[in-house]
Amino acid sequence: MHTPIPGVTNDGGLCVKSQAKSALSYLSACRARAWAFAAGLVVMALTMPCFAQTNPGPNAAGTDSEVIAVVLDREITAGERRHVSGIILRTLFHQYADEHKLQPSDAELDAFTDGTRKAAERSQAELETQRDKLQTELTSSALSDRERQDKETQLSSIEKALRTAALVRKGVENDTLFSAKRRHALEWVRAWKINKALYAQYGGRVIFQQAGPEPLDAYREFLKEQERN
Repeated sequence: MHTPIPGVTNDGGLCVKSQAKSALSYLSACRARAWAFAAGLVVMALTMPCFAQTNPGPNAAGTDSEVIAVVLDREITAGERRHVSGIILRTLFHQYADEHKLQPSDAELDAFTDGTRKAAERSQAELETQRDKLQTELTSSALSDRERQDKETQLSSIEKALRTAALVRKGVENDTLFSAKRRHALEWVRAWKINKALYAQYGGRVIFQQAGPEPLDAYREFLKEQERN
């Protein structure tokens, strides 16, 4: 017998209602601060390529290949049990994107890629300015040993970051890197469009995290609707 998973029946069956109820029960039990964390998990599910989809782990054979759940025709195996929440959320939100025609256009992906490139260029310019300033400061004989050590450490970190950025720029024309950047853009733009559509449909509170604005209450209302369906 496999280890029971919340929302998954013993015979391996899982319906959208059970998935949404399981997620909703967890989210409803959270207080406001935990709600923000839960929303972060949703964003991760939206933007991170699902590890379990391509790498179920070293023990994929045998019982780990047993189907323990199905979400919208997506089979989840025992070997993917650690990623079940992410798979469920990702599948539900991607279906929402398909139903509402939220797939990013080439123009949107180009705009995102161009924006991240410009942001990287601004960051590089700032690092170069900081590097030049530190190099100048290190020529001063008035620095204490502690101050000199601190500035040398900062300078080393900045120079390492600049070398890494140079390697990335050198590989931009590489087809593999280009494809990876395109996939990255696809995930983030799609997540942004999903969040925007969810807020337009459900409204509610919005929080701002590293990934940008997140429709906190809309996530909950969306899962409630899945529960009712």
